Amino acid sequence: MKSPRLKYGYVTAYCELNPQETPLYRPKRIYRELVHNLRYIKDGCVYTYRDLLKELSSIQIKDHCFLSPVFRHLRRLDNGDNQTEVFWQWIEGESTKDYATNARAPFRVRGGQSIPALYDFSTAADFYSYILTGLSYLIKLKNMGGLVIILDEVETITHIWNNTLYLRGKSFLIGLIYAALNNQKLKKIDRSMLHNRVRPTPYIYGEPNILLILATTPIHSYHDLDDLNRIVEQKMTLRKFSKSEFELIYNNLYTVYKKAYPDFNLQPERKERIFNNAYTRASGDLREFIKFTIATFDWHRLTPVFK
Repeated sequence: MKSPRLKYGYVTAYCELNPQETPLYRPKRIYRELVHNLRYIKDGCVYTYRDLLKELSSIQIKDHCFLSPVFRHLRRLDNGDNQTEVFWQWIEGESTKDYATNARAPFRVRGGQSIPALYDFSTAADFYSYILTGLSYLIKLKNMGGLVIILDEVETITHIWNNTLYLRGKSFLIGLIYAALNNQKLKKIDRSMLHNRVRPTPYIYGEPNILLILATTPIHSYHDLDDLNRIVEQKMTLRKFSKSEFELIYNNLYTVYKKAYPDFNLQPERKERIFNNAYTRASGDLREFIKFTIATFDWHRLTPVFK
């Protein structure tokens, strides 16, 4: 899913959602994963988020609360000192502003106080959407296609049982969807949306140029994503496969899994039982079938009674 977008010249960022590591109610973690995995191809070479910011910093913008001071700092950055790496770790969400700008820090980022912190709380959905839309707008100005954001395992948002965190995560996702759709209301602070109290921002900067791809399997949870389905108009559903096609897919999965774990082996009757369970559970859905199969292989491989 990611590689074709790269080949067509888009700047592509990917995040696999997870209820523990990268939940939607922690926008900073989503941002961190997206920029860590961000790639684009130029003149046959693959570039990263750092390269992108350096390239975009040649654009003179004065009204973006985060990117404007970041670009000013980048234009005078000395790539040869340790302060530079501390700066990048902060801007990529791996570190904090407090560490980067503390007067007692060994490699303090001088002049960094003008750059807002990357807030690590659940209501900062507006701030990170503002950064991402700002990037997409500048990417378009540079004739680099646009920004493709791929969020995988979107169904995991329904695995969050704390209702407040579930709603905040869903609000962040709805904000990203509306931003990708260039909803004009989000170019101003909209009190009907989730906003942080430290430095509230609009969800959208400029004219965003985002292709947002959400990948999900069927929901088996108390929560649902019905309101998201009503917002997203363009949907792509994998076609239903026949049982014989699922058997072929299953055998290929087993072969690949054994290459990864050579000691893994299943007796024929157990192997057939797992296939039947996966086929029944998936109800014809390919992603669900693959996830169930691999999870069951993992369980058999890691459970002592089966070793």
